[in-house]
Amino acid sequence: MPPDAKQADYPDAKESIPAPISTANSPLEVTIDGKGGAVEIDIPIKIPSPKK
Repeated sequence: MPPDAKQADYPDAKESIPAPISTANSPLEVTIDGKGGAVEIDIPIKIPSPKK
């Protein structure tokens, strides 16, 4: 999504990082440059593959 994307513009977007990593109490911290772009995040839990 573009850096200026708003949730209202993408109502079908789903959270791709599962709890407990995506909650407010997550130990994960990531800073994304204001220009956006690809960001590699090392997530310390196994994330299931998307269902097709």
